[in-house]
Amino acid sequence: LVTLPEEEVVVLFQNEMAPVLERLGSFCAPTGRAAGHGCAVATNSFTSAGETLGAMFSRFNALLTEALQTRKTPTLRYVDIYTLGASMPEETVQGHGTQILQLWTWQALLGGFCPSSIARPESRVQFDGPLCWKSSVTDLAECKTYSTYTGSSLWQCLNSQPCSLTVVSEQTLATTSTVTTTMARFEPVDGGVGRACRGSSAGDNSAQYYDVVSASTLEECKDLCTPKQECVGVEYSGSRCELWTRPAGIEASISLVGFTCLRLVRNLPSSTSLSVTTTNSISPYFFPVDGGLDRACRGASSSDNLPSNYDVVGGIHELADCQEACLQAPSCVGIEFSAGRCEVWTRPDGIQASIALGGFTCMRYSMEKDAAQKRRLFLAPRERSGYYA
Repeated sequence: LVTLPEEEVVVLFQNEMAPVLERLGSFCAPTGRAAGHGCAVATNSFTSAGETLGAMFSRFNALLTEALQTRKTPTLRYVDIYTLGASMPEETVQGHGTQILQLWTWQALLGGFCPSSIARPESRVQFDGPLCWKSSVTDLAECKTYSTYTGSSLWQCLNSQPCSLTVVSEQTLATTSTVTTTMARFEPVDGGVGRACRGSSAGDNSAQYYDVVSASTLEECKDLCTPKQECVGVEYSGSRCELWTRPAGIEASISLVGFTCLRLVRNLPSSTSLSVTTTNSISPYFFPVDGGLDRACRGASSSDNLPSNYDVVGGIHELADCQEACLQAPSCVGIEFSAGRCEVWTRPDGIQASIALGGFTCMRYSMEKDAAQKRRLFLAPRERSGYYA
């Protein structure tokens, strides 16, 4: 097909589509083999790969739409997943969808097979995983710190670790929000790649902070750190692996070619989640930085606390109110909260570090305000879906 002119491909597509739809008509009919759940015929999935490919997709989708106009029935459904995906174009990478976009698409497709009598009453879901969103990482190097992927495509890396979808009740969202973290997750320090770890400052590199072991790969170095409760991160170069055990953690780094510095983030000691009591349902869009609790936000490094990084909102005594202040700021990237003080962070590169500080909470905001609304997925079947034509 790649070598054929587009007009010939169009004719071939139409000629092959007609008999297929004819067979589906009887197969998916109320008296056919698929009568119990019916069938779904879908368009191409959304892509932002470019104008040429987008125009081609639109042309073939239009042909499919026209062909289904006289054939679609309650058991032979036409689903426009291209339009569905286009509602969140920021979730495509190199022409391919992220896990959020794929989960959303499958939710719409599979939801159409279920009768309304068994539909869940909730209207929201929560996504958990290190690589759910395009905004989960800044580049391929950071993505690989969460995955064993060794290739060169960012979109493949973003789909290499599971992203889970969990139904969340409105009652739960109105009282307690649970932010789930992985059991042990490595995150880059000041970008990670090309960085060597340091203690409280760039000049703080005491040999007492780490144990030196041999590891053939970065993954092996990380695997040596994870089981050690006292390990707070790794520095890796060649076969040299530093297992950092400094009680206050890795708070700084320096630029050094060939080195990688990663901080290990563990769960809270007594739970796999961080529960925050609130009176609204916005908490699922905020995620803890380095554990969240007893952490104060910082910019590019642990010493970067420029006043220009944030706006201070006084008189706030609840975390939820601080989150609400963030939602009102178009450029908000996260919050730092302590009783009576709320910092709405607006630093363009986001919150990239934190320090230990009792009574403080540091959280990243995961999405734009407008995007938050369209990511509230409805779980009911086709009667409540706007993507079934």
